[in-house]
Amino acid sequence: MKKTILKSIRIILGGILMLSLFGCSVNKYEIDYCGAKSSYQGAKSSYESGEEVELYYKNIVPEDQGNGVVRRVLAYSDDVMCVENRFAKGAVGALHHHPHTQITYVVSGQFEFEIDGVKKIVNPGDTMLKKDGVIHGCVCLKEGILLDIFTPMRKDFVK
Repeated sequence: MKKTILKSIRIILGGILMLSLFGCSVNKYEIDYCGAKSSYQGAKSSYESGEEVELYYKNIVPEDQGNGVVRRVLAYSDDVMCVENRFAKGAVGALHHHPHTQITYVVSGQFEFEIDGVKKIVNPGDTMLKKDGVIHGCVCLKEGILLDIFTPMRKDFVK
C-alpha cells in the first residue's frame, strides 16, 4: 500500500511539473504529454505518434551507479527530465554542479544535503531547488528515494 502511494505521488509530481512548466493541456479525456519519452524500449510518445505514452515503472531498467545508488530515468523530453534515485544508508551523492536547474523531492528516507555550502537535513515531503551551476551533494542518513526533475533534460543520463 505504501509503495503504491509513493509511486502515485511520484507520477503525479512529475506530471504536474511537466504540465505546468511547459503548457501542456489536460482535459477530461486526454493529456498532451509534450513529447515525453521513456528510458525503456518500445515507449510511445503522444507527441510523435498520436497515441498515449506508456510509462510503466516495471519496464524502466534501473541503472546501478555504484556505492549504494540506483537511478531510473522515468521520463523526459528535450525540456525536462524526471529521475528516481534510490539510496542505501550511507550512500553519497558527491558534491557536483551542472548546467541544469534541478528540483529534488524527498519521497522517503532522510538525507543531509549540502547546497551552495549550506548543509541541511531533509525528510519525506521536503523539496530543494538547485539552480544551474550551484554546487550540491548529499549523504543518505536513512535508506530512501529522491525524485529529481531537471530542466533542460540531462543528455548524459540517456544512452
